[in-house]
Amino acid sequence: MKPTAGQRRLSVAIVVRDAAEALRATLDNVRSTAQEVVVIDTGSTDDTREVAGECGATVVKHAWADDFAAARNAGWRAATGDWILWLDAGEQLVDANCWREFLDHQAYAKAAHAVLVQVPPLGPSGTVEQIAQVRLFPRHDGLAFTGRVRESAVPSVMPAGLYLDSAPLCIRRGVREHDPQRKSARARRNLRLAEMELREGGRRPELFNCLGDALQTLRQYPRAGDSFRQALVSSVRGSAEMLEAYYGLLTSLDDGTNRRTTQIALCTKALEVFPLDAQLLCAMGQYLQAEAQIELAAKSYRTAAEHGQINAAVWHVAEIHDLAAICLSHCLHKLQQESEAIVVLQAAVARNPHSERLHRQLLDVHVQRGNVDEAVAQIEQLSASATDGDVLIQVVRAAALAARHEWLAAASILEAAYGAGCRDPLCLRWLGLARLHRGDLTAARAVLAEWQRLDPPNAEVARILQMASAAEADRSAA
Repeated sequence: MKPTAGQRRLSVAIVVRDAAEALRATLDNVRSTAQEVVVIDTGSTDDTREVAGECGATVVKHAWADDFAAARNAGWRAATGDWILWLDAGEQLVDANCWREFLDHQAYAKAAHAVLVQVPPLGPSGTVEQIAQVRLFPRHDGLAFTGRVRESAVPSVMPAGLYLDSAPLCIRRGVREHDPQRKSARARRNLRLAEMELREGGRRPELFNCLGDALQTLRQYPRAGDSFRQALVSSVRGSAEMLEAYYGLLTSLDDGTNRRTTQIALCTKALEVFPLDAQLLCAMGQYLQAEAQIELAAKSYRTAAEHGQINAAVWHVAEIHDLAAICLSHCLHKLQQESEAIVVLQAAVARNPHSERLHRQLLDVHVQRGNVDEAVAQIEQLSASATDGDVLIQVVRAAALAARHEWLAAASILEAAYGAGCRDPLCLRWLGLARLHRGDLTAARAVLAEWQRLDPPNAEVARILQMASAAEADRSAA
């Protein structure tokens, strides 16, 4: 893209190795925004360099020396734009017009800007994870990256006479972020680089957090916990690094053994430093709920939903306040406070009227209570469905029948909707249950397996599949 009068030239810089197709997607995406793309190739053996050349990028060959900072600094030397944006292969700009508007009219040349980086959910019931990272820099000779891994240019910003600011911009990563093989390979690489830097005398808390993340991905939970503890000791109290270490240490205790007492004690300690952190409050709610302390769990979820804060510089769940409200509604249901559960969800919808997750939860609550008209009203708030609204209304009515255990009447309606092509989660859930209660385990498993393919992280389908397995075991025993 050639700059027009008044436009600031943007250089996009990408460090890459053996990622031809992911790189192509990124280059296609930035074509209308960037005036220059610099691809720093660290030794590709696939078509990466050819793809970069075809797309008009400048290719810088850089011999890989186990040092991401060195590779990025090589790219900095080659970039010529007024601004330099760092991307990874597979990442894409969200709303290119906003990026161009910000660069030309809002970006301040004395500031390095943090932008949101998002990882999309694996399925409809999954969550968006995001973090604010400093990715957009003005061209300045005093800036440089440091660190073999978890490299950063932030330490050079203030010495260069610049300051840090945020920008209302977003970068989105691809679904390949969920690929187990890719995650394991990246973890092994990061583990090796972090250990190298530690042997060289590096003691950054980011390194210990990096080690913990890598070891946790590789399921080496005790070692991961030790690394996160090192990060806690070396972090400044109240810093993003300390919060990340607490998150990691709590997660490392989810190793298949019952460590709830330890997690509750650790979470209590973390909340002394970060008393309104929404993710810590939700974690505490989960631990208390697992220990059947429902009233205390509800208090924790309520605080998270109504007053919870997030630290944008640490990876966090984008919809954390919505999830807190949903968890609170579940607790209120267990406490037989059904009306209050609906009030909580309605208040959450008022705060975030575009949340399909919240509307679906309200839909489910109304179905369970037999409030058909209220449940139907929620359908209008959902995004476009693969089936028409009239079919979904019939599904809602059938689901309300099923919730009252009128399985025969519900099944005929659900089977007709499914046969007409309805694959809405509400239809798949209640049809699976109807077939299960009818004793048709093979047919139940078929529809549940389809639901699981459409939405891999959904915990509800996993729970119902367990019910089917238990029913099969009982039938075999008989």
